[in-house]
Amino acid sequence: MRQIARMIAVSLPVSPLAAPEWRALSEDDAQAALKGRELVYGSSAWQEFRTSGRTVCNAGRDSRGYWDVRDGKY
Repeated sequence: MRQIARMIAVSLPVSPLAAPEWRALSEDDAQAALKGRELVYGSSAWQEFRTSGRTVCNAGRDSRGYWDVRDGKY
C-alpha cells in the first residue's frame, strides 16, 4: 500500500492535469523530441533514444533494441 501511495504522490506533480501547456505532438515532432534524448522513469529506470534509431532501456539491466514513431506511438 505504501508503494501505491508513493507512486501516486510522485506522479501527481507531472500529470497532464498539472501541466495545461502539454499538447499532443505530431509524429515528426515526437521523433524530434525523443531523438538523442534520455528519459528517466521514476528513480530506477531510464531509456536512451539514440539518433541512429537504436535504444537502450535499463530497469535493473540493459535491454537494447530499436525505436521509431509509428501511428502516433513510439
